[in-house]
Amino acid sequence: MIMKARLYDPRLDMFIAEMREAFEPFKAMFEQPVAITTQQDALRVREVVRQSAISMARPTAANAEERIIAGPAGDLRLRIIAPPRTPRCIAIDVHGGAFYMGEPAQNDGFNARLAAELSAVTVSVDYRLAPENPYPAGVDDCEAAILWVLRNARREWGVERLILLGQSAGSTLAVAALLRLRDKGLAEFFIGASLYYGTYDLTGTPSQIAQDRVAVREIYLHPVPPAERKKPDISPLYGDLKSLPPALFTVGTEDYVFDDSLFMHMRWIAAGNESELAIYPGCGHAFNLIPATLGQMADDRAVAWIAERIAGAG
Repeated sequence: MIMKARLYDPRLDMFIAEMREAFEPFKAMFEQPVAITTQQDALRVREVVRQSAISMARPTAANAEERIIAGPAGDLRLRIIAPPRTPRCIAIDVHGGAFYMGEPAQNDGFNARLAAELSAVTVSVDYRLAPENPYPAGVDDCEAAILWVLRNARREWGVERLILLGQSAGSTLAVAALLRLRDKGLAEFFIGASLYYGTYDLTGTPSQIAQDRVAVREIYLHPVPPAERKKPDISPLYGDLKSLPPALFTVGTEDYVFDDSLFMHMRWIAAGNESELAIYPGCGHAFNLIPATLGQMADDRAVAWIAERIAGAG
């Protein structure tokens, strides 16, 4: 008898209609032009998104501290939220924004939750954005920020266990930086990586191609020739993934990078690492930012998963 496997709990289907209704007010933001070819285009779309309903509604943490460190090309800003109790780990957060927009404060709500509930210090990286700063600026900044944390963690917070957080383009940059750090012999400091809807193949997975969402990254990759875009520093899916920490890959079934999480989850396991795949039906890109049940469930699962990693690390 042939058994039909489900990639997610079918009971989640009851929340699809609610998600689609909740998504309606934010459609304009998510339907921005995908071909951003000039600096003027990027600046215009950044401002539209910054003034959108979803951005204006994001909470900010009153206790967030701005720290300036030395980066690869000058000052590099970090946004730090410290917990009210003795820290148990440090969460390095890499925000999303298609490589050309976004800022650390957009994740304050989730990061403040980690600080309050899990006693995690959160450090968000204000990496340089395209088109002003195309590849490899973003991943260079993420690597530099993590190295700074590793050098200062014990003195600043008394703990050296790291959790890596990423969303969208931030997940891409987070994994690329993690591969660099693994090659430097620093993978042992990471106890987990929670990665939402990352783009792990910048040459285009089938789901990206089907939704015609490949050109959006041209502004980040220019002038890298197509023949070089499968190198792991750009498309981590093609990297040697051995000796990496446990990972949680979160994605919606209607996301244009749906395949990226499926493929990376399986390659993570094939390389001998632990991985979990959290799939949410009827959900598109950045669905956890929408005020609906499925988005809240995704964040709840991520928090619980991170708590398990911290507990397991002792």
